[in-house]
Amino acid sequence: MGRTSFKELILKPSSVAPQIVHNALGAKLYSKLVNGFHQVFGLDGTGVEHQLSGGDIVETILATGAIRTSGQVSLNSVTPLIAGTLANPGVAGITLVISQIDAGTAGHTVTTATAAGFDGTNNTATFNAAFETLVLRSVSATRWVIVENIGAVTLSAV
Repeated sequence: MGRTSFKELILKPSSVAPQIVHNALGAKLYSKLVNGFHQVFGLDGTGVEHQLSGGDIVETILATGAIRTSGQVSLNSVTPLIAGTLANPGVAGITLVISQIDAGTAGHTVTTATAAGFDGTNNTATFNAAFETLVLRSVSATRWVIVENIGAVTLSAV
């Protein structure tokens, strides 16, 4: 069986993930298919899974619908307003960046699948100015935490 380079591993669309790679310390490196692309994950010696790639995958959202759970998402629509839904991350250790890139001020919303999914209290984020950004990190299969709120993204429980 041939070897797969790191670049091929994360950029090649596929329906089959390569084998798990073990190192001498017991850590495992493997990939999973996320949105049709291999994303590299690592399992440390304590059994915690960490996503090691995916931050560079960019998706621009132009209308209401589902939002990817890794990489970078750009909200871009003055009208109509975007009402995005954010699924549970599925694993701990995923980074997601959501930004509004249009100049609208009416308020795009992103709602998590789990009540209190953003911070233990709130499940809805409202973006109402260009370049407002939330940097999120998954801490469990069902919970996101806010690493940084750039601008004034408003959080609420809806």
